[in-house]
Amino acid sequence: MPSKVNRGHSSSQALQGMADATRSLVKRMPAALVVGTLAMSAIACTEDFTPESEINYLRILGVQADRPRLAANESTFIDALVVSTEDRDFELSWEFCAFTGSASDGYPCVFPEGTPPELIDLLKGEGSRFFFLYPGELVPFVDAICEQSVILAEQLPEGIGLPSCSQGYPARIRLTATDPVSGESQVAVKTLYLLPSAATDEEPNRNPRISSFGPGPEEAETAKVGEAYELRCELDLDSLDYFVRQSETEASQEEALLSWYVRNGSLDEEKTFYTTVVDEPEKAFENKVTPKEAGTTTVWCVIRDGRGGSAWRQLDITVE
Repeated sequence: MPSKVNRGHSSSQALQGMADATRSLVKRMPAALVVGTLAMSAIACTEDFTPESEINYLRILGVQADRPRLAANESTFIDALVVSTEDRDFELSWEFCAFTGSASDGYPCVFPEGTPPELIDLLKGEGSRFFFLYPGELVPFVDAICEQSVILAEQLPEGIGLPSCSQGYPARIRLTATDPVSGESQVAVKTLYLLPSAATDEEPNRNPRISSFGPGPEEAETAKVGEAYELRCELDLDSLDYFVRQSETEASQEEALLSWYVRNGSLDEEKTFYTTVVDEPEKAFENKVTPKEAGTTTVWCVIRDGRGGSAWRQLDITVE
């Protein structure tokens, strides 16, 4: 069952308490301390990893929100692609975080001083899916942080930036996945963009879509141990949105990063990139896998659009 963040009418009072705590925080905090808190969040804001492509331990390969960008009173469901050396159900624990700490510390959730404890409990969940509602009471919190980011941007040391609210405030969903058999666990974070009250009417970002994932057109239904086997992960190009990039005035289409992973095999490419500025851009949808042992080789194709959108597919290949 999906988990929910709002479990009763007390959530409204708790959210109001968080907004009040944030407004009080930004008024009385020394500028340097606010900068440090926000910069810490900026450093830990990515969900993208550069892992080895072969799956030999518990991994979180992707986290997807069906709506990556939310206006007040909109909601989203969040799913995860969690894999290991064996197919099984994993235990998933979710947390909404105002900020997150560093990756080396496991992205711990950080909230403004004075945030009601009952609110922090409301923003947690267990299960295969996580439901998040962006209540109107949370907008003052987003407004306060976005306004403070602009005010303090010029005070940062060179090379350190604050979270940008150009696409919405980059809040975090923290996921802990645990293997119930081995006890092994992994942590990942997903960025959700929460729009401030002054946001424009820009179209919300959609997730990319994978139209098909299978063997190359010349390949047989089965693969052979030690022999390269062609793959094609087809991106639906109509699912790539158009948006105006920073420092530009005309809208352009999104590009896409494809990350490839395999169990019982090796891949020619770990990452490929779709962009129309190169010749034969659809080469990014092609790869080769070489199975190691007879049985089943499993390949995953994960696509990200760079603006919070993601999609994935799994392919099981019979190996002789």
